[in-house]
Amino acid sequence: SLCCAKFDKRSDFFRKPYIGQNGQAISDYSKAIEINPRFSDAYYNRGNTYYDKGQYDDAISDYSKDIEINSGLSEAYINRGNAYSKKRQYDKAISDYSKAVEINPKFADAYINRGIAHYSLGNYNSVCDDWLKACKLGNCDGLNWAKKRGACQ
Repeated sequence: SLCCAKFDKRSDFFRKPYIGQNGQAISDYSKAIEINPRFSDAYYNRGNTYYDKGQYDDAISDYSKDIEINSGLSEAYINRGNAYSKKRQYDKAISDYSKAVEINPKFADAYINRGIAHYSLGNYNSVCDDWLKACKLGNCDGLNWAKKRGACQ
């Protein structure tokens, strides 16, 4: 089945101590935000933690705040797009993946995820276009998946 590639690497340093401790992570990120409401990594990581817990509305809220503070980084757009995809809000997901591509045209996962959202909406020509771009950037997973099913030839 198709799944979105979630981007966690931006602030792995802050997340590693919390593996398996989502409640403590949310509490600590919230305290960090209280101390510094402009600390975008705290919103980003709390958003990732909410996402991991399946709390997609909270994740979207935190990714949106991260984007408001630091709009030039593609990772929050990718992850907010993933949360929208989980909620089956594919048009919003496509918009976020497109913004991620605009910021970083070499971000293959953005093309993969946008292709998945297009697939979910039945926009098959767009799927092939995105997955071909991703493959040219080194991630051929989507294109290979489609070719096995007779698509994107």
